[in-house]
Amino acid sequence: MNILREKILQELTKSPSTMDYLVRATGSKPPSIRGRISELRKLGYKIILERGEYTNIGKYRLIPEKIKNNIDILLEEVDKYDLYNVSLDYGWLAKNLKMSREDILDVMIELNKRGVLIQTSNNSSKIIPVK
Repeated sequence: MNILREKILQELTKSPSTMDYLVRATGSKPPSIRGRISELRKLGYKIILERGEYTNIGKYRLIPEKIKNNIDILLEEVDKYDLYNVSLDYGWLAKNLKMSREDILDVMIELNKRGVLIQTSNNSSKIIPVK
């Protein structure tokens, strides 16, 4: 694997990183970093660019494979059984999707970060379809 891609993966595995941070950490220029991130995405790595609520500065974040797979599983079930706008109990989801409760919470947090509308209470969530 390309050395720059490896450095970028190492940094993103530690924590989400701004372009400025990746420039300092790798010693490379932004176009090279963007190019390697694009290559990593083509290789199957799930890297997203998050923007803060009160800032325009973005952070690149690597989504762990486990969370990515769990999101796919959850959304397939929601689509399959039309579970939008239905209160989804975390215990029921964990049991039926064969995930831990912590995995379900990680998925809900990630979906929320992606802009999927979710209403949450202590023990359940509703996924609101985007029209």
